[in-house]
Amino acid sequence: MRTDSDEPINIVGAGLAGALLGVDADAARLRAIRLWDRRPDPRRVRTERGRSINLALAARGIRALERAGVMDRIRPLLIPMRGR
Repeated sequence: MRTDSDEPINIVGAGLAGALLGVDADAARLRAIRLWDRRPDPRRVRTERGRSINLALAARGIRALERAGVMDRIRPLLIPMRGR
């Protein structure tokens, strides 16, 4: 295993957990981060028909984002879901 600090950290599977791991590693200033996923970035391409990108954020997700230090930036984007 290489320990060269110039080598980026590669995270394969950039779904919710992979993205959070990337944020956490970046926050720790470990190394450059590269996220790999088979799907393109939904912000840059037209989404597949019938696929929703709406997400529900549960208490454990909120705790994980707080621990990663990014919840304050995300909180203003949230919409309450009553009765869930």
